[in-house]
Amino acid sequence: MRFVTIIALILIACSAVAEDGELFMKNVSKTPELDTNHVTLRVLYKNVPAMTAEGVLTSVVYTDQEGETVLERDYSKPLVVFYHDGPVVNPEDSGEFPGHGQRDVFGAVSLDDGNTFLRSNLSNSGDKSSFRLRDQTDYFGDTFRLFANSAGNKVMVAWASRYANGGNPNYAMTDEDKADLAGYLGIEEEDLYLNDMWGVSGSQNSSDFADEGYPTVGEVPYAALWTCRGTLVDLDEDGNYEVVWRQAERLTSARRDVHRIEVGVAGGAGFVVTWQEDPDGLRPGEGEGPGEGWSGAVAHHQTDVWYSYIDWNEFDKVYSGDYSAPFDLVDYAEEGTPAVGVPMSMPVRLTDNAMCVPVEDDPYVYEDFDGNGISDLCAYSVPVTEYDAAGNAIKTTEMCVAEDGRLMRGNTASTRCRVNLRGYDTDGDDVYDEAWVVLAYEESKGMGEEIDYDPNDLIEKVDMGKNIMYHTFDMRNPELVSQGLMLNMPAVYPGDEPTAYASGTERLVEYPVTVDGVYNYRFMQIDPDPIYSDQAGMESVLLQSEICRRFSLISQPPKDVGESGTVALGMWKQGIIRQGGPADVYGRRFVTPEGFDITVDNPFDYSCMECGEWLFEDGANPRYVKGLCISPPEALSATSLVDNADAVGPDGSNSIGATAVDLASVFPFNEAFDDIEMAMLEEANETQLPKVYEWSQIGPDFGFDPDLTVDGTTGLTPGTNFDDQSWENPYDVAKGHRGFISGDYIMMLYCWSPNWLANTRGHDNYNLYVRRSFDGGQTWTTLPVDYTDVQEIPGTTNLTADGTTYYEWMGPAGGDSEYKFIYDLGEGEFEPTRSMSLLNGLKETVLDPRYAPTGGATHSSVVDDYADPDDTRDPSKFFITFEVGDNTTVEFGEALPMNMYYSRATNYGDDFEMVWEDETAIGVIDELSTDNDAYFDWLEGKKDVHAAEASMCASPGGMFFWTAWEEWKEDIHENVWDTDATLRRLMFLDEESDDGSGGDGKQPGGGGGNKGKTAPVLE
Repeated sequence: MRFVTIIALILIACSAVAEDGELFMKNVSKTPELDTNHVTLRVLYKNVPAMTAEGVLTSVVYTDQEGETVLERDYSKPLVVFYHDGPVVNPEDSGEFPGHGQRDVFGAVSLDDGNTFLRSNLSNSGDKSSFRLRDQTDYFGDTFRLFANSAGNKVMVAWASRYANGGNPNYAMTDEDKADLAGYLGIEEEDLYLNDMWGVSGSQNSSDFADEGYPTVGEVPYAALWTCRGTLVDLDEDGNYEVVWRQAERLTSARRDVHRIEVGVAGGAGFVVTWQEDPDGLRPGEGEGPGEGWSGAVAHHQTDVWYSYIDWNEFDKVYSGDYSAPFDLVDYAEEGTPAVGVPMSMPVRLTDNAMCVPVEDDPYVYEDFDGNGISDLCAYSVPVTEYDAAGNAIKTTEMCVAEDGRLMRGNTASTRCRVNLRGYDTDGDDVYDEAWVVLAYEESKGMGEEIDYDPNDLIEKVDMGKNIMYHTFDMRNPELVSQGLMLNMPAVYPGDEPTAYASGTERLVEYPVTVDGVYNYRFMQIDPDPIYSDQAGMESVLLQSEICRRFSLISQPPKDVGESGTVALGMWKQGIIRQGGPADVYGRRFVTPEGFDITVDNPFDYSCMECGEWLFEDGANPRYVKGLCISPPEALSATSLVDNADAVGPDGSNSIGATAVDLASVFPFNEAFDDIEMAMLEEANETQLPKVYEWSQIGPDFGFDPDLTVDGTTGLTPGTNFDDQSWENPYDVAKGHRGFISGDYIMMLYCWSPNWLANTRGHDNYNLYVRRSFDGGQTWTTLPVDYTDVQEIPGTTNLTADGTTYYEWMGPAGGDSEYKFIYDLGEGEFEPTRSMSLLNGLKETVLDPRYAPTGGATHSSVVDDYADPDDTRDPSKFFITFEVGDNTTVEFGEALPMNMYYSRATNYGDDFEMVWEDETAIGVIDELSTDNDAYFDWLEGKKDVHAAEASMCASPGGMFFWTAWEEWKEDIHENVWDTDATLRRLMFLDEESDDGSGGDGKQPGGGGGNKGKTAPVLE
């Protein structure tokens, strides 16, 4: 293996390429004249005879960097690349609107490891229309927002489409067909699998975006949800295979607008799909953060998360002309594409955002799901009165109150749901037959009436932002119209901040909570509750919370849990009430309890969330019917301010910010301590925040210690950052958090900048950071000597736990005084979050990081007729990519994507395989400040080409790494052309390594295309 390694503190020269194989790259779509986007890669972890796209058996030849053959195989793992492709027109002045197009969804399959691809149009709707606009023109069935997942020999892709005809939706089945299917499935005809309880059927609607401030966009039809199933099947007795697609299946009617789709899978159990539906159409969005416009991040009231599933055993059933007797796909012998024999379940509402009023014939109102004789969602009703700005009553409506006390007011919205499906075995045959659904999403706070708030109005101000709501249930028994569990804790106020809002109102009232008789949390109650108390005359306690968004879920099947018991880590971004403002990444652990029965018990249950202190556990508070955890979540990205002699104060001088205490004290919080006093930051006055140039992280301890006193300046628990509140360092900002868990091992990564405000103007930038835990997220360290993985490490892998050495840039970004702060850590030591991109200067910024554990997201290992050492999973390896953007464009929106970089991690991430800037360089550890840096290698390797959002998979043993992405060309006027889907295959030959370990733990971090400047090393 050619990689950077340090032996006796000496940096040995290495090859200028991180992988061992010859550069292998393929254009998958080959349609430069069409618009190609949302490229997604899935690998089916089964070895099959290698075959070209023309159906000819072949062998796959692998060559090294010198072009010499090092491996030849007559088998391959199927690769499936999905993408949208078709003509599109982008109106001027339309923000980030994706355009009016005729794009279709394509699935491209390769059975010869990417050498050739067989492309199939899966949607076949781009040239069709189901909607006539008011100007009497037909709107074509454009597609967007695809998401795919796979397990075993099965793959499913889902997408949104403006075409809402055909597709045999469940709700459109005849009574006779429903009866036949119910008989086959062994269920009642009234079962929710077939019964349209929530009004899925209906007529397609549209939005006129001229009303939203985008007249050039005009009228756009709502989108319907579609899915398509594919199965890898044996073609003949010679063992030839192909992926057989079924006809696309439509799930919704487009009476509401579909967006933000996800697909979850558990091999042996089934597939699930979640999405959001906006009854008033997609909102363009006016977010100040990146990627807000047209993304589904903002939504109208009553936007719900919906759910549907298909059982594993029914996935491959095809339609025979009779729903009472669908047959197996392998028995299909007719011409043409088969139709699904068992449709996905009828979509159901998971969230409770839709208004409920007592209408006699509405099953949504009077259904008694728990069979106790009381309507679940309308146990009784109350008059709800709306008021104008002057306090005058304008309308009173009778609204339902649910059995658990929730007012079904319809003034909230749920967006950006993330879902995992984790299988478990109920009968001991080592095959998953059931699965737990785990999901969470952002939900608006439900206090104000409009998203375009007035910052001088208390209720509209504190309503800004969202909370993170969590759900879990059995795959076949979804939790219907539920409130969910709020993961974020209420906003904590430090020692002596005011108890009333700056406007002089008394509606923010101190709500202290004593923990173990020692610590008083200072929460703020919004009293009276503007909805329950003001409008409905009901009692509630509503606590102020910060802005929380962008949930990301790390989870694993129950059988894979290690000694820590950690089965999931839910993460989100959180900060003060300032749109697009400073924020940190937080997380909650879910831990299996003692006596846990893996065949029955749900390890993701609400009670399994690690939490020391709860409020409202009796469920009597309708704002928090599942209780409210008030123990701090893990602050995964938090840093401490350190002395900062070069900091510049708001007046432009150096008189402020000499110490960390000064930096904290001059941050311009408003009088309510929940936002920034923007008068301090007016660009017209050429004022700015002090700059943070140095920072630190403290650990490894995490958790509240009731014996310690409170210090509102330095933190809740001195000696650690892991229970910090977001305001303890209000200057930094984090995003892009994601990762994976394997037994007790967690790898999580995120992007971070020390200076939030400067970063929004391109005067600072994001770098990529990684941190790791070997005890399920309790502590974050380098690889311990005694670490034992739940999964056995292959005998060919020689782990070396001797610590790691890395650095990050500190000092004024872009100046000559930027320097490298070096971390030299031993085995099992607390590891401050590790900079991987190492961008210095201001030209580039990190956009979206991606990762791939070995064996894919579900850690698959292959068991079939082809014996291959690489099919034994090595959990000590994983892959990372990140993309950099043009930081000079940040001031006008999100940075323009430029290039992507990659590396393979070994020794559980103690080491990363990288390249030298100068391959002849040899130095010692103290000379890491020279220009001869090691850094991540260039992924797409093409000049004058933009690339973004890599989709990645890795072989179980870490020998192969496949990644696909969208690339395009663009000029300074934002004219785009030559968009295509590209695949790259990388090969790593570990047998060439001296010790087979992939490194000895003493190499520096990675880097991007912008290398470091010579500067003194901080001792």
